Amino acid sequence: MALRRHATLRAAMKDPVGDDKLFEDIRIVESKAPVLLLPAALLKLFGLGGRERVIPVDETERSEELLEANKKWRESMLEKDPAFFDKLATTQTPELLWIGCADSRVPANQIIDLPPGEVFVHRNIANCVVHSDMNALSVLEYGVKYLKVKKIVVCGHYGCGGVKASMSDLRYGVIDN
Repeated sequence: MALRRHATLRAAMKDPVGDDKLFEDIRIVESKAPVLLLPAALLKLFGLGGRERVIPVDETERSEELLEANKKWRESMLEKDPAFFDKLATTQTPELLWIGCADSRVPANQIIDLPPGEVFVHRNIANCVVHSDMNALSVLEYGVKYLKVKKIVVCGHYGCGGVKASMSDLRYGVIDN
């Protein structure tokens, strides 16, 4: 089990540039309870100090809950429309590109009441679109050039911590960029 979790974690944390040396030492260590071991170099990169950290992980129970919730959602979608996943798998033709905050309280499809496949979504801290953000620029290019979206919405929300942080003189780390 530890090996599978380690491989999944490495895949999720892989550096998009292709040099995952910073991530190679991240691992879940089996002890009385599983823990996540974060290497000092990675923490330093993100402005979180320069010492290796061990973080308790209570993932097994939560993972099972998430998998069960996904199974129930899948079943409910198939009950409503037996061809739902087949239709989604063929293509996406959203008319809307939604650039919103990564805040977990602001899920794009839900707050505009549109089903999966109807909105192409990009989320980040404080719904920023910056000329040096290759991720956001890739989403914009793909949405406009290949998906042919007709509208682009940049949506903020009340009480956004990212906007508050950007308006302050405090330093937070990577987010400052």
